[in-house]
Amino acid sequence: MMLRSELVSATPSSGLRPYVNGYLGFRESGASVRRRLMPFSTVAVILSFDQHLLVADTEQQLTHHASLVRGLSSGPGISLHGGYAHGLLLELTPLGATLLLGVPGAELRDRIVPLEALLGREAHVLVARLLGQPAWPQRFALLDAWLSGRIDVAPPLAPGVVRAWRRLTASGGRVPVGDLLEELGGSRRLAQRFGEIVGMTPKTYARVIRFEHAMTRLSGGDDEFGIIALSCGYYDQAHFNRDVRAFTGVSPTALLAERLGGGAGFGCLEAASVPNGAI
Repeated sequence: MMLRSELVSATPSSGLRPYVNGYLGFRESGASVRRRLMPFSTVAVILSFDQHLLVADTEQQLTHHASLVRGLSSGPGISLHGGYAHGLLLELTPLGATLLLGVPGAELRDRIVPLEALLGREAHVLVARLLGQPAWPQRFALLDAWLSGRIDVAPPLAPGVVRAWRRLTASGGRVPVGDLLEELGGSRRLAQRFGEIVGMTPKTYARVIRFEHAMTRLSGGDDEFGIIALSCGYYDQAHFNRDVRAFTGVSPTALLAERLGGGAGFGCLEAASVPNGAI
């Protein structure tokens, strides 16, 4: 089996960067891919151009979706495609997801939601417009314009939550959460509002940010667990091992064996046998 993969990434316009981490256009064919989903600091919006998605937060609850939103998650999940996948991944920061989708992060936590349930008919219109563009650069430009229009009319977020999120993100999840909340002058109430808007407590979100940095290193080719652990702010490798198992369901060694290469994440290739053309 050979996986043929086209991945094209882009950075959003400067005005969107507090709200959108990036765009990734993808087209895969040649083998069925079972990917391990794991907690990250962004809300994933998958815009599927021509197939349904077979995805779940647990392997026992696989469901078909067209375009979807995966909220912040505290545990592993899986996604499958049956030999062909074509679409666009939009990575929203939790602040961006709240503003752009009109739903606080707490309502998306540990959930996979059809995009249509949040945007109505506009979800189908957006996907059709993207598919009608001649190439990825034009699709990314269209997304820039569409997202900017939604941001312009969205209500403002609580300033304290915005500042806390920025500090946690800039520090790679290393800033002591208690000190941060005290510095911002509203520990209990601020932590509560943070959880409502972002979808996780500040402490859990800091753990996820740290874990995400480690997974970026591991997916990119690093395989020295001790070095990854120390460089990403873990106390030691044992601390790193515990978080990997908690967030992925497997050990670092088992996860490394699933590395797909080329920045394509973690999972395995199978015969293209998923029913109904699911991806």
